[in-house]
Amino acid sequence: MVSRRAWIPQVAKTEGFAARLRRVRILVLDEVDQLASETFRAATLEIAAALPPCSERQGLFYSATVSDAVHGLVRQIGRGDGLAFVDAAPLPPELSSAEVIQSDEVVVPEHIDQYYSLVPTERMTECLWRFLQSHAKPDFKAVAIFMTGRIAAYYAEAFRKAGTDLAVFEIHARRSQKQRTEESERFRAAERGVLFTSDVSSRGLDYPGVTHVVQMGAAHSKAEYIHRLGRCGRAGAKGHGLLLLHDFEEGFLEQLSDLEIMEEPLSQMTEARRGLCRRRINHVMRNSTADLLEIMREAHRFARSIGATDEEDRPPEITVENAQKMGVAEIQDVSVHMAK
Repeated sequence: MVSRRAWIPQVAKTEGFAARLRRVRILVLDEVDQLASETFRAATLEIAAALPPCSERQGLFYSATVSDAVHGLVRQIGRGDGLAFVDAAPLPPELSSAEVIQSDEVVVPEHIDQYYSLVPTERMTECLWRFLQSHAKPDFKAVAIFMTGRIAAYYAEAFRKAGTDLAVFEIHARRSQKQRTEESERFRAAERGVLFTSDVSSRGLDYPGVTHVVQMGAAHSKAEYIHRLGRCGRAGAKGHGLLLLHDFEEGFLEQLSDLEIMEEPLSQMTEARRGLCRRRINHVMRNSTADLLEIMREAHRFARSIGATDEEDRPPEITVENAQKMGVAEIQDVSVHMAK
């Protein structure tokens, strides 16, 4: 049975349903850390009470984190004296399965690299664009997670219009269930692209081949940060995570102090911004009927939007040779900035 919590009492009253529940031989619970929370614990126990005794059925319980609450719920619903804990991902050598289970420790698999950047609010869009474009190799498949569906929708539309060569996917609560399901299947089948989403995709969904996760802003908790990060590096594959924090969210790093997360300084982004501007010029030239001056002015506007202009408001410079190849060497305009 797959059900929303509000449907459970109604379904349970259906004629013959209780009798069918008594024939259940295998109970499977996913996202047990959620079910063990105050929000869902009572309903979960109510369902379990309608099943055969735990001695007459098998239980399979899945959770990315194993807290005391999870441990207690599993022992209450499952066979308390016959539980076997299995780790689906390699643990750091200093931790054993028993040590993780007996504590509230939350573990990030070693094969997922973690980075963060503290970013002024006005540069968040630039940094996301820079990261996605600079890592967009043939097998690049990323999930970008935002705080709300409205923000995810805005960024998805902005990146479509910006001319990225990455396929753009979009899943959040502002879309219908049918749209989300269809988009989820498309992203699952894709070999390359980026999914713009909210926390509706941070748990319980497995997208094969995801190589990178970008978190736009602080998660609600350390556990939620790890759940988001877990969209990549599935089944032991290599994964990379980037946490872009607004400068006022720096305090969130204290919650992650025991994780191996490294800083990626913004100073490393200068050359990347130049590359983005060059790509923008090429994209507009391929897809626009505008004259060369308008193309260069459009590239100049783009440079401003990502903070790539200099103190004189000039776009990144291009060599005389490249300017001649592009046919813009004779244009006298601030949008054409040739190296001397």
